[in-house]
Amino acid sequence: MQVPHFLSPSRFVDLLTCKLSVVAPHALQGTLPAAPAALFGTLLHRVVAEVGDGRWGAAPDAGAAFDNILKTLTTEHDGGAQPLSAAVGLQRWFTRIARARAWALRDAPTRSCGEPRLRYGTEAPASPSETRVDRGNEAWIVWPEGRLRGRADRVEEDATRKLRVIENKSGALRDRTGALIPEIGVQVGLYALAIDAITGQPVETVLRGDELVEVPWDAKTHESLQALLERTLATLPPDAAVAAESIAVAGPHCRRCRIRPACRTYLRDAPAYWVAQSINGRMPLDVWGAIRSVQKDGDALRVELRDAAGRFVVITGLDLDWGLQDIPAGDPVYFFALETDQQRQHTERVQPSNFRDAPPGGGSNRRRAFGLRVYTP
Repeated sequence: MQVPHFLSPSRFVDLLTCKLSVVAPHALQGTLPAAPAALFGTLLHRVVAEVGDGRWGAAPDAGAAFDNILKTLTTEHDGGAQPLSAAVGLQRWFTRIARARAWALRDAPTRSCGEPRLRYGTEAPASPSETRVDRGNEAWIVWPEGRLRGRADRVEEDATRKLRVIENKSGALRDRTGALIPEIGVQVGLYALAIDAITGQPVETVLRGDELVEVPWDAKTHESLQALLERTLATLPPDAAVAAESIAVAGPHCRRCRIRPACRTYLRDAPAYWVAQSINGRMPLDVWGAIRSVQKDGDALRVELRDAAGRFVVITGLDLDWGLQDIPAGDPVYFFALETDQQRQHTERVQPSNFRDAPPGGGSNRRRAFGLRVYTP
């Protein structure tokens, strides 16, 4: 595959764990659907940008515009087996909406100045390749010499010509120890690095989440990120042809990767991680192996496997539409993006051996597997 010229600050930290997840061809990126939380985050960013730009349509104020645009975009995503709100979880759903509403109202003008851009037509607009630093919401920052291109959530310029880069994060800003999550600081830092190189203007970097965090931007941070950028780019010459296996690395970070069903490295290495209790973090809720039995359980299927790590595994609540009823014992089958009812604390160290698609009936409020994919070679 060919290495792209431009890399995105928002995905840059992923290059440090698995370069393939970033530089893989666009056609592979949709192998699995986006995780519910990621999809919801993207949706909220879109609402905030429209409200902040004053694109309210006939809404009387910014609050009404936020509600209208959110409802429209959510409806577009709710044609699947379950609403997006159920897949995300209601507590997280309402908490993140409240957070995004505060951002939108803070950025909004005093009156409507256009119609919401709810669709881009058949294709998203082409990404620019010329040097630029936009102002406003979803501001393009393009630095060809540094091979960086992305859209910051918001860029503001004050009376002193200082540029303020704002990134909205609907998820957590800090890890369990209270430290800022590294990739978030790297993202805004790379935007600042590009702005400094392009404009020479002073820069301030800010994160908005459940709190407002000003990320330090000083000479030491500048030097550190410049060195990181140069080291990383040196391993990915622009337009070079590279073998996928040479830049792929499997591990818990694969949870965020949508191309893992097509990644030979992941398919080869993941089973060893399923039984390795020394890894730090949870592997994706995937499993594959040889069929032992397929049983009908009401309106669903129960599948028993001898998985690729040699474990006995059970998957329940599988929809009949997957067509697994007639698969003979011994045939291989692959499941990606399942759910499990085992405690998270346990699955941080040990891959579950019990999975499900839909939860059992009887009024259960547990969610089903939002993005499940099943493959039978």
